[in-house]
Amino acid sequence: MQTDIFHYHGYTEVYLHQQWFKATPAFNRSLCDRFGIQPLEFDGHQDSIFHPFDAEGRRHMEYIRDHGARSDVPFAELMGAYRKFYPNMFSNEDVVIQGSFDHEAEQINAGQ
Repeated sequence: MQTDIFHYHGYTEVYLHQQWFKATPAFNRSLCDRFGIQPLEFDGHQDSIFHPFDAEGRRHMEYIRDHGARSDVPFAELMGAYRKFYPNMFSNEDVVIQGSFDHEAEQINAGQ
């Protein structure tokens, strides 16, 4: 992606105790360990949507824009934004995503 900004990042909304809560279930323990962040805790009383700090206490992640709740993935909107903000992911009309989280985590952990 060649940037540290995700212009769209999904999360789940859960309805509990007559209230909606936001939660990001995508960060499993092994992925968190690889990237040096603590797994998110969801207590059912407050949102749990991103990792503001890494395991060392350094600023890590923040949401800079909320696109609102959707009942389905806004695929055309996502692809338009990806083409605009991540042009290296595409070759003409084809998606050419390369790389892996594992490789990126190894580079981060090696200090590269």
